Amino acid sequence: ATMVHPYVLAAFALVAGVILAVALVRQWHWAVALACAAAVAPVGFTYGRAALLGLALAVVCLATGAVTDRRRYLPVVLILCAAALIPAVIGVDGWTRGRSKRRTRTTSPPSQPTAAGSSTKRTA
Repeated sequence: ATMVHPYVLAAFALVAGVILAVALVRQWHWAVALACAAAVAPVGFTYGRAALLGLALAVVCLATGAVTDRRRYLPVVLILCAAALIPAVIGVDGWTRGRSKRRTRTTSPPSQPTAAGSSTKRTA
C-alpha cells in the first residue's frame, strides 16, 4: 500500500508518532516506544521540510516538559529525534539532491516539437 504523495505519509507518520510519544510520557512501554520510533521514521526518508518543521515543534513542546520531569520526557524526546535522524542520515543524498534540483530548475518550459507541416504562428 502506498500513499498518494510522500508528504502525506510524512504527515501521517508525524501525527501517529506524536500521539504515541504522548502516550509514552504518560506510561512507558517498550512496545509503544518501538511503535513510536517506527511511526516517526518516514519523516526522515520522505525529505519533507514541513514534516521536519512539525517534528521540531513537537520536540520543542515535549522538551519543555523535560524541564519539570526529565525522567519521563527526555527518553521520549530522544526517541523522536533518533527515529527521524537515522533514516535522514542514511538518505542524506535525497535531502541534498532535492535541494540542488530545485536550484537548477528553469522557469520556462522546454520547447515542444510541432507536428510536421504545422506552424506555431497564427495568421490573421
